[in-house]
Amino acid sequence: MAELEAVMTVELQIRGPYPISEQLLAVNIESGSLLGIGSFRGELSGSVIAPSGDVIEIQKTGTFERNVRLIASMEDGSHLLMEYGGRTVPTEDFQRKADAQEIIKGSEVYFKIQPTFSTESEKHAWLNNFIFVGDMEEIIFPSPEVSGRVKYMIYRVL
Repeated sequence: MAELEAVMTVELQIRGPYPISEQLLAVNIESGSLLGIGSFRGELSGSVIAPSGDVIEIQKTGTFERNVRLIASMEDGSHLLMEYGGRTVPTEDFQRKADAQEIIKGSEVYFKIQPTFSTESEKHAWLNNFIFVGDMEEIIFPSPEVSGRVKYMIYRVL
């Protein structure tokens, strides 16, 4: 059985959604951070820069399918591309809290991501070689007028 190793937290300031169509929503990632944890503390640190964003496709079942690309400026001067898909399965309580811009904890909803990383940094090249998964820890949904935030815990599959 596969084991998971906690690698980093990803915290993002987000704004939107901006409707593209009935099934597509765009969310701007305004800023954020990647921060190593555990044995990666002090070894992995970056700031999210523009252009970064999410396009959410709402499935017929109501599930949100994510398509995120973000760029981080890393502590060693390199840049890192983090791309992820994922699924959010909203419930009535989730939708109520999202509409009210209340904190939603990861334990309250199925909200998972599968990030991949690309970089030419020697220090961070190992990120190119592994499979990662992520759990949403908490989110406050944004609006076009008011920023929200989301925090993920990222794990390497061993």
